[in-house]
Amino acid sequence: MATDRRQVHYRKPINRKSASGRSGAENTRAAENPQTVDDFRLASGRYSAERYRQTSGRSATETPGETGSRSVTETPGETGSRYTDETPNETSERYAADAPKQTGRRYANETPRQTRERPRTVTPRRASGRSIEMPKQAMRPSIAIPKQVYVVVAVIVVLLLALGIASAVTARPDSAASGSGVGPDDEQQLATNSAALTDAGHQSAGGSQAAADANHQPADESLAWSDSDFAVDPARTEWNYEGSGEKVVHLTIDDGPSEKTQQVLDILDRYNCKATFFVVGHNDAYFPMIAEAYKRGHTIGLHTYSHDYAQIYASPEAYFSDLDAIGKVVEEQIGYVPCFIRFPGGSSNEVSASYCPGIMSQLVGQVQERGYQYFDWNVSSGDGSDHTAEELTGYATEPTELENIMLLCHDSATKQTTVDALPAIIEHYQALGYTFKALDRDALVVHHGVNN
Repeated sequence: MATDRRQVHYRKPINRKSASGRSGAENTRAAENPQTVDDFRLASGRYSAERYRQTSGRSATETPGETGSRSVTETPGETGSRYTDETPNETSERYAADAPKQTGRRYANETPRQTRERPRTVTPRRASGRSIEMPKQAMRPSIAIPKQVYVVVAVIVVLLLALGIASAVTARPDSAASGSGVGPDDEQQLATNSAALTDAGHQSAGGSQAAADANHQPADESLAWSDSDFAVDPARTEWNYEGSGEKVVHLTIDDGPSEKTQQVLDILDRYNCKATFFVVGHNDAYFPMIAEAYKRGHTIGLHTYSHDYAQIYASPEAYFSDLDAIGKVVEEQIGYVPCFIRFPGGSSNEVSASYCPGIMSQLVGQVQERGYQYFDWNVSSGDGSDHTAEELTGYATEPTELENIMLLCHDSATKQTTVDALPAIIEHYQALGYTFKALDRDALVVHHGVNN
């Protein structure tokens, strides 16, 4: 006969009596003292909706006796896993009494809500029901490094550190001060220059003791060569006024040091030439270049500190005061006051008469009495005025009959044309068989005629 199928939603269950005519409490008591098989099945809860569909194959239209624990008004899917005549409390108690195998994914001590909220681990499965094996992440093979490798690396690091410390200890402080970028062969160059000066007849006698004044020590004691006999010494009056009999160019460079000095030194090194620098005190930032030039084998001379005609030629006393000032600067750089000097404007200048008439006639004798020797020039490059590098080269290379040439050039921030002309000037004279030498006590002394 037709039954009324009602849809059951998740709402508060109604405590109805089951098909057997008993309430949930009565079913529980029947389970404790089962009288029939139906009573046992009804009380035990074995006939869940899922198991009913798998085993019985009965439809929802069966009679209460045929469906057992299911109401005739419900479908297996609507009944689910609980009895229609149980109260929520009775259902929870039955679930708590079930074993995990009977309750599916819930633990025996959980309520339905706890079971729904418990995190689950889902294993992927195919349609056949077999688990899908997830691919394992490939592991990178580990490389075992032998201990010997670490030892070798440590030894190399220690050696490199030792070499760096040794280089720092042996580095000369003058190179850092000058910032000139001199190569590592400076010591060999110094030794060569010293040997050459010794062969030329320079002896280290009493002048070396005069240079070692306790009150004035050199900026770098390694610069105290054997040619420190170039120091001022009134007792030494032997000078060469006749010439050397060989073709020599004494390149003299006035008014430095300056920002151009480094370029001049590099050019001289390139052509293996030596020169003489008559220095002034204009640019104290470049004073270390005095020591650098001396270290490279060049001679240092004095050209007054201020190079101010009105100041230095005001009186003989004013001149020597200014000369002493530049002498102290040079002494701090090379260790002694050199005996080589050049008057600003030369000994033949006439401008000094405007400040002190007859002063040059006095000075030329007084400087020699004090142990100095002044040097003028017999060839000028003309760079005291504005000229191109080609014009300077022409002026400097014009004479060809002189054996001993005292060539005048200048070193200052505005003399880039002189720097540009130097290579051509040097190449010209070297092609003619001349040697470029720095001044020493054997060089030809060139004097102008005094006009004041």
